[in-house]
Amino acid sequence: MPAGATQTEALPLQSRSQQHLDASVLRGSLSKVLQDNQLCAAERLLAVDAVEEDARAFHRLPVVCRADLVVVLKAVQQDGQVLAYVDEELQADRDVVSKAVCQNGLALQFAAEMLRDDADL
Repeated sequence: MPAGATQTEALPLQSRSQQHLDASVLRGSLSKVLQDNQLCAAERLLAVDAVEEDARAFHRLPVVCRADLVVVLKAVQQDGQVLAYVDEELQADRDVVSKAVCQNGLALQFAAEMLRDDADL
């Protein structure tokens, strides 16, 4: 590579075009990811507000919200029986199940099997 030449200048024209295209796609993907994260935060706020108003609305939330720890904790503290609609991974979360059972003892039936026999819950 000639002295003072950048790596892009040393690439053949086709490689530079491909590199530009790759960078453009990456910028577009990153932009989409940022938009999705902002949407997720907005969805989270809306979901928490909806659950605070009426915990029974939880089962109508999008699946992504029913797998969100913040939304789930708010919901089970309002109505423990919404544990029935919580993502399976969070049904196995000790803190989530504990809060649900404290609110309504009948929620234990919706916990992951490994937690149902836990005497501390």
